[in-house]
Amino acid sequence: MEIIGYISILIALLYTILIVVFTISWFKIPQFNCIPKNPEDQRTNFSILIPFRNEEINLPKLFNDLEAQNYPNSLFEVILIDDESNDNSNKTARNIIASSKLQCKLLNSRNGKKKALQLGLNQASGDFIITFDADVRIEINHLECFHQFYKKTKAKLIAGPITFSHNNSLLSRILSLEFTSLITSGAAAMHIGKPIMLNAANMGFERKIALEFQSEVYQSGIASGDDQFLMEAIEREYGSKCIHFLKSKAAIAVTKPPENIQSFINQRIRWASKTSAYKSRFSQFVALLILLFNFSLILNIGFSIYLNSALPFLILFALKFIIDLPILLNATVFFKQGYLLLYYPLIQLIYPWYIVGIAIMSFFPKYNWKGRNIG
Repeated sequence: MEIIGYISILIALLYTILIVVFTISWFKIPQFNCIPKNPEDQRTNFSILIPFRNEEINLPKLFNDLEAQNYPNSLFEVILIDDESNDNSNKTARNIIASSKLQCKLLNSRNGKKKALQLGLNQASGDFIITFDADVRIEINHLECFHQFYKKTKAKLIAGPITFSHNNSLLSRILSLEFTSLITSGAAAMHIGKPIMLNAANMGFERKIALEFQSEVYQSGIASGDDQFLMEAIEREYGSKCIHFLKSKAAIAVTKPPENIQSFINQRIRWASKTSAYKSRFSQFVALLILLFNFSLILNIGFSIYLNSALPFLILFALKFIIDLPILLNATVFFKQGYLLLYYPLIQLIYPWYIVGIAIMSFFPKYNWKGRNIG
């Protein structure tokens, strides 16, 4: 039992250092404010890729946001890629294109989201690609913000901020807060030059770079992970300094959370199952450390029972509760979600069981994604 105690202390120490570093890094990321556009500024030509499957309700909403953009219509195209929808999404997309003032095209793809994105990439003409999930909502200065940030940083890859929408249900609010912690951690890691994660629901990158690495990024055999693999390829060949997080409220994309617990589990198994394919040692280290620390919390419940004292578990739990809080306090303000902190204690109780459970299930990655069985 003493060995377990010493190992738990070591893991807790490493976890504390990691979260403190991430917290300091998040606070150091400067907020980017879009300035009024300069007519003489050389504007960026964007290609917006929107892969979709069964999104007939959400596509018109996203298109309304795109048509309202404070950015010249002549400088961006919208490429919709239908990934074998079995509802009326394809018809909806065709109707939208027929009546839209934007430059649009509709492509049909098979074999998953990654292949849909690859097809769209090879049909794109813009210098800079932005990818959206079909269910996101964006503000009117979204493209303008990406343009100004790209011109300022010369980034080859830009991770945009993204958050979950939510209703009054307990589940949606818990998932929103948990998702905020993921996005914030990914941003903090980027800022210290050790990118570990991002989300393709709101992401931008240079087209020529993606074309260079497309055989690696859109590899078959793994259902997701194109965003992660592109980030790793860019870091390997060009260095982490050309990978940036766009910390701007004008660039926030709002997407829908999983509808129920089963959908959430399926989503996280899909994300976790690609971890073994990561080439970044730091990404693997962070994933393993978080898993081990949460496993040690569960293990120390048994340790506390054995000692007839709750002290070992309470010390670790209190440490995690205190260490995780500062970055979330600031992040929820940035995402205008401060009220979600009411659910922070509940998440802290659930989180260890969820992390360990998903890790175990990811070794047997069978799940359903939008009516398609994977694994």
